[in-house]
Amino acid sequence: ATVGEQDTTFGLRVLKAYKYSSRIIRVPWELLQDSAFDIEGYLASIMGERIGRATGRHFTVGTGASQPEGIMQRTTQGVAGATGQTTIVSWDDLIGLEHSVDIAYRSRPKVRYMMHDNTLRDVRRLQDGEGRYIWQPAVTANVPSVLNGYPYIVNNYMATMAASANSIAFGDLGKYIVRDVKGITIIRLNELYAASGQVGFLAWSR
Repeated sequence: ATVGEQDTTFGLRVLKAYKYSSRIIRVPWELLQDSAFDIEGYLASIMGERIGRATGRHFTVGTGASQPEGIMQRTTQGVAGATGQTTIVSWDDLIGLEHSVDIAYRSRPKVRYMMHDNTLRDVRRLQDGEGRYIWQPAVTANVPSVLNGYPYIVNNYMATMAASANSIAFGDLGKYIVRDVKGITIIRLNELYAASGQVGFLAWSR
């Protein structure tokens, strides 16, 4: 028998780098000297959270113009609610959403749902025909709760349910790639605010 050929197609995608800052936090010398706990460690924590919130929004709904392109910019498949169904979701909608993803990808370890917390609240109320909730709470430590057998992520940068809103994502979220150029860099500005008796702290991320 003749062995056929089938080439694969390669594309090119430039993963740009964008700079994020925590903005400067000014701390009086007295607080740094007299504090009974690790104030610098606390500042590092909240600066990291600030950057995490900024990048989290862009990784979800970023436009790709002067910012990362969010994962929701590429959601071209899925299921739309029935006409007039704008602020609710049905169990049938969730089943349809799952089956809009090729079965070869639905069994991968990073397949899961992603939605806003308000959407999760409404999804948790859904029941099957026997009055049983389809949301299944975890009963074992370190095992996540599941929805229709799949884990889920709460992401409050996802749109809430509304007309024409893409409010629930489902699929192999591990396919979304983030170029992390370098870990968060924290800078201590000892001299910039010295005249005011303060020290500045700033965090950068690319």
